[in-house]
Amino acid sequence: MVTRVAFYLSAHGFGHATRMIAIIKELLFQTDLEIFVKTNVPKWLFLNSITKRNKDRIKIVPQECDVGVIYTSGFLIDTLETSKVIRQMVAYEKTFLNNESQFCQNKNIKLIICDIPPLPFLIADKSNIPSVGISNFNWYDIYDYLYQKEKQKDFLNVVRKISSYYELADLLLELPFATSNKTFTEKKAVPLVVRKKTWKLAEIRKNLSIAPQQKLIFVSLGWHEFKEAVRKMFSDVASLKNSNTVFLLSSNLRKFSEPKNYFRFLPFEDPNSQDYIAACDLVVSKLGYGIVSECVANKIPMIYTIRPNYIEDILMGRKLDTFKMSKFLPSDQFLNGDWFYMIDEAIKLKEISQTVNIDLNGAERCSKYLLRYLE
Repeated sequence: MVTRVAFYLSAHGFGHATRMIAIIKELLFQTDLEIFVKTNVPKWLFLNSITKRNKDRIKIVPQECDVGVIYTSGFLIDTLETSKVIRQMVAYEKTFLNNESQFCQNKNIKLIICDIPPLPFLIADKSNIPSVGISNFNWYDIYDYLYQKEKQKDFLNVVRKISSYYELADLLLELPFATSNKTFTEKKAVPLVVRKKTWKLAEIRKNLSIAPQQKLIFVSLGWHEFKEAVRKMFSDVASLKNSNTVFLLSSNLRKFSEPKNYFRFLPFEDPNSQDYIAACDLVVSKLGYGIVSECVANKIPMIYTIRPNYIEDILMGRKLDTFKMSKFLPSDQFLNGDWFYMIDEAIKLKEISQTVNIDLNGAERCSKYLLRYLE
């Protein structure tokens, strides 16, 4: 009989999905498991990452698993709207419990893995299924810090309800760049979970038509969140016409720019962003586990900014600074696209970044811990 496990993943950014893809691929390689992934992350990110022979062993089930935070614009968190959706999630507990308990029973799920929605731990507890969290942070830490800072202490009672879900976990496999995660009763630190490259660097640069003397900079910007920064970048590149700088952008920005020799774009629905980051000389981005882990793993310097009052970013930035391979950019400058003056100094950090040594065996280590619950 086939053993089945279920992953419940946050869809707030792709970083949760990309690191779990690394673990899922390891599990598919080592075992005959059948894996269900419940998330609202687009299916192509998973299915385009898995080899054809294993695609019939992974099922992607659309599911909103948590609520994250709501932004007014850019990096500004709307604490009022966020508190509303948190209340709605807590109020949804009974329905979620009924639906997901039935799902786990029907599919004969033997292990629940979360990155890092809180409610599935309640499902596991009520269904007598072991549960493991895998993350560098949890939503209780995010909300607790945010509402303490906003002096909305009356709302913290609702936030503490979320803590009670995490307390039900059998184990947290704690990734680097961690928040306190004090709400988990059992924790084990694991190395960085990061996807492996699928192409050689020379082939990637050749496919992007990047000459050996050119500097490739990946700029992580979405049009809807960072319109002003995108417009500023498109206008400022005029000053770089005679330089050897080339900017790599997400595929959804192609329609906003004329094809120019200093722009390249990620292929549409290509899940392997780690390949392109590895081929770069510099990354410009807001912080997030996915992009930071891939920069650290491939020794690529960063110009980064953080979300104010967001404890994950604050702690991640502090840790990243210890590697001396990054330059901090205030969020208002990031939003205004005011960072071109930092490029030359940041690229020079690539020499320092080559000295950074960090354990990259997190996917293998996590899979070993997970399989112990299935013995």
